Amino acid sequence: GIRKMTIKHESFMYLSVGSKWKKKYFVLDTNGTLNFGDSRKNVKTGLKITENTQISQLPASELGGDYGFIITTPGTSNRVVMKNKDKNEAGRWFSSVREVINIYKARSVNITAKMGDLYAGGAMKSNKNIRGNRTAASSFSDNIDMEVGWVMKVGKSK
Repeated sequence: GIRKMTIKHESFMYLSVGSKWKKKYFVLDTNGTLNFGDSRKNVKTGLKITENTQISQLPASELGGDYGFIITTPGTSNRVVMKNKDKNEAGRWFSSVREVINIYKARSVNITAKMGDLYAGGAMKSNKNIRGNRTAASSFSDNIDMEVGWVMKVGKSK
């Protein structure tokens, strides 16, 4: 079945292109596609988010005092660095991307659990499910609850 695509978040942000920052319009959908372009009408696919995608905040000192983060997927060359002067907007993007990553993580965990059911015998099956669900929940619930606190300047730990 085709999953309905809904927009998770969209706005202008700055994209790191070589050594410059370029203002781009970003659109993130719930299927994990991050599109961007010069305007809302002109966005192209930039990045596909999967359960392996990682997002990390970057220190403001590296971004001219702005708030930003890097999105990478290990094993691919996909790498997007975004920033904004507005901490709230950067925070909304950070949370939105993380939620989409967590949707994919949950989906891959569910698939793994179902496959386990196929091979497990009766008594084992119920244990496996309980254990599987607990580890799945604990492995990324901490990400979901985490406040969006920004990385402070490097080297100042007072």
